[in-house]
Amino acid sequence: GLRRWRRPPSMDQPLRARERPQNAPRERLDLLARDRPGDDGHARLPESVAVFGDVIARAPGFAEGWNKRATAYYLMGELDRSLADCEEVVRRNPVHFGALSGFGLIYLQKEDLPRAAEYFEKALAVEPNLAQVEAVLEQIREVLRQRRQQSI
Repeated sequence: GLRRWRRPPSMDQPLRARERPQNAPRERLDLLARDRPGDDGHARLPESVAVFGDVIARAPGFAEGWNKRATAYYLMGELDRSLADCEEVVRRNPVHFGALSGFGLIYLQKEDLPRAAEYFEKALAVEPNLAQVEAVLEQIREVLRQRRQQSI
């Protein structure tokens, strides 16, 4: 659970240098990664998936490429693909609160409330100012409490 999850000490240092491959200029990656998923509506999401697939192919260590594609997949309703990309994000950046909250949203869609709560708790441990995540987590906890009481 959350109590066992700890922020790795190595995560206190900036991630940019570790995420960026030596041969990929930061400016090019930022240009490709900037605000693509959903920026022109849902009709452009398949294009976003293709663009971020290219970003990932060019710079597989760049966590944000994976995160943006995960977001596009989520918005397209392709939850398993989004989960797989979220896994890649946290493999590269274990404290990426966007991916951690993304896991929560996906598990919420899949109606796996205990797992959704677990990931929302992890996201809040990294970034405590996520008011919407906190509100959803409280609703999940209330539903889980009600379910436990009904099963008694």
